[in-house]
Amino acid sequence: MRTPAQRKANAAFIVSGFLPPFSLEYPGWTKPPLGVAENEARLCDRTKPDRAKWWRQLPDVPEAKLLRCYDQWWSNAQEPIKVLLACAEKHERASVELLMLLTELLNGFYALAANGNKTAARLWMEALTKSIVNFEMLATHEPALFIEEARKSYAIPGMISRNAEKMEDNQRHLKQLQQGEDCPFDILPKGGRTKRFFEGVNFLAGGLYNHIAHAIENLPFVKVIAESEGIALPAWVNEAKNLKPLSRDTWKTWAEVAWSVVMEATNGRPEENPSLANLGASAARRAPKFCKELRPKTKASRTHHKVKERLFTAFAGLAGVFPAK
Repeated sequence: MRTPAQRKANAAFIVSGFLPPFSLEYPGWTKPPLGVAENEARLCDRTKPDRAKWWRQLPDVPEAKLLRCYDQWWSNAQEPIKVLLACAEKHERASVELLMLLTELLNGFYALAANGNKTAARLWMEALTKSIVNFEMLATHEPALFIEEARKSYAIPGMISRNAEKMEDNQRHLKQLQQGEDCPFDILPKGGRTKRFFEGVNFLAGGLYNHIAHAIENLPFVKVIAESEGIALPAWVNEAKNLKPLSRDTWKTWAEVAWSVVMEATNGRPEENPSLANLGASAARRAPKFCKELRPKTKASRTHHKVKERLFTAFAGLAGVFPAK
């Protein structure tokens, strides 16, 4: 039985899973922390000092000494997973708990692979491949399960290959699921210049849109968990819950909420974030004729407002007010 503190910690973990802080790492990339460092930061500060020491020393324990533990750990992990799978047949919360476990495992494999573990990279790739193959098979035979989400999505999971037959099969798969038909972005090929959604400020705007839309979709479920355990939701969530679908008439309200997300992610100083500062760098370089150089505060202020201006312009472009560049 979980203690009140454990229940609140678990609820906070679920809430953070559905409403995570927005990442401003793109286009840069940094290696994620390995499991020991992540678990120590998240768990050990709430446990006894000897537990923290155990976490730190775990990777250095010879595997021969761990072999007798693996069977026990495996056995201990199996029962709750099977129980949750049984409960998930009727209860949504059980599915969410399973998703959190799966996310932990996949993120762990990603961290290991990103830090140079070739065995983890191979196994992670194999697991993803099997899952995507199963998804394609199920979606082919039971498309109704996925059409609603696929129609709204910019992209869906699928196997990629340089084989021409597989490329044709992917197109058939996309058409069968009607992928992108209801996507708020103009992504479907219509000839002429293709909008670039994976570059610069358009990538940022698209990521913010998905972040906010994901929060709106899961808000009813997450709100119940947060309120039951006294967990405060991000301030911008209250703004987002009243948003209407992105369109030529609503893009500005979406941009305003997106800016609130950016301000929260940067503690109110987007000009100090390297990725964002690059978007407003031109404003910081333009010195008025009556002075040789802008003061630091002036540079920061001009960069701040330029980043906001470019983000709002990108949202207008995504909504089709004018072509996104």
